[in-house]
Amino acid sequence: TAAGTFAVKLTVKDAEGRAASKDLSIVVAPKLAIATKKLRAGKVGKRYAMTFKLRGGVGPVQWRLIRFRPGAKGLRFDRRTGTLRFTPGVARKYTIIVRATDSLKAISTQTVVLTVKQ
Repeated sequence: TAAGTFAVKLTVKDAEGRAASKDLSIVVAPKLAIATKKLRAGKVGKRYAMTFKLRGGVGPVQWRLIRFRPGAKGLRFDRRTGTLRFTPGVARKYTIIVRATDSLKAISTQTVVLTVKQ
């Protein structure tokens, strides 16, 4: 229920009553979350680039672009870094949905709106 490093003492006994103990640490990673909530505005015809930010999770992380409205030229989304690049062709609000999956298969999904002006 909480992230951190926790001390654990493991003890085993055999059928004859002999015991052995070992002190261990268990590391619990913070929950994976996409930290990007708002995007800066873009301009029609001007190249736009941004990288989604993460908190927590266990790397490496794979990104996926789930939804992006049409009207973008040269759309590129880097699945390794979460970087989105394109040139807006129309002044409008673009709904973008991204998903991050870490190496433990934890998933975080985020919807953001990008406003593109003339």
